[in-house]
Amino acid sequence: MPVYKVQPPIGRGAKSITLGGNGAKSKTLLGRLSELGPQREVWLDLDGEHVIAIVGKRGSGKTHTLGVVVEGLSSASRESQLSRMDFGWRHAVVIFDTLNLFQWVDLPLSEAKGPQAERQRKLLAQWRLQPAPIEPTFWHPVGSEPATSKSSPFSINPVDMDAQDWGRLLDVDIAAEPMGQLLNDVYAQVQRRHGTRASSATQPYTVDDLISILRSDSAIQADYSPETIRGIRQRLSALSRSPLFDSKQPDWKAALKPGHVAVFLLGRVPEDLRSVLVFSRNT
Repeated sequence: MPVYKVQPPIGRGAKSITLGGNGAKSKTLLGRLSELGPQREVWLDLDGEHVIAIVGKRGSGKTHTLGVVVEGLSSASRESQLSRMDFGWRHAVVIFDTLNLFQWVDLPLSEAKGPQAERQRKLLAQWRLQPAPIEPTFWHPVGSEPATSKSSPFSINPVDMDAQDWGRLLDVDIAAEPMGQLLNDVYAQVQRRHGTRASSATQPYTVDDLISILRSDSAIQADYSPETIRGIRQRLSALSRSPLFDSKQPDWKAALKPGHVAVFLLGRVPEDLRSVLVFSRNT
């Protein structure tokens, strides 16, 4: 493992280093400091929210670092050398994997092959750590080819999408473009008829319901040109034939369990759908 000389020294006098806070209630082990001097553990605070950028050239270990964090989070439901968490501070883990790199996250280190796997096994022995098994679930969008046989299909409930999501999907600006403004008005109409996402009385609706409003609403027919209406209707008609949008899709919040990892494999999904899938999962 490379060793660096850093000036001024990091965490001088400290037995360990915790990034992002003091980790009083929850933290996860990242590794050891690669600096000349005493070997000190480096931990990541999990008491509060963080926005973290992991940077480096290709092959430098960005995905591995994310995997280390995931391993620490997912091991919080049991005794582990990789995390320190008080009861009630366990975390549910969701991974939006745009490259399908985490489809092997459940592969035990003992079964992994290659020089990097062998290096990790030696480090575990040197650091006297026990590997923590991960038992994730894998999900792929309905209609896309699964990256692994262990993956289950999921769909999007249109109720979980807002006007910006629809605009992003149809590639229109809902504030500046006539087609986007029309789409925003259609979305407002469907909300009035079916209820908002925040309402307990929300009724499911489909893409066909949006098309029906386009065809029948007198105010929309008066305010927009036939060409603008036709443009949005054609795009929505293409989406209505996709199995990806399903008003019967279950509540995905129930799948978020402390110490559990849910991996959404989006590597084989067209780019125009990825951001919509991520935003709809975050409702």
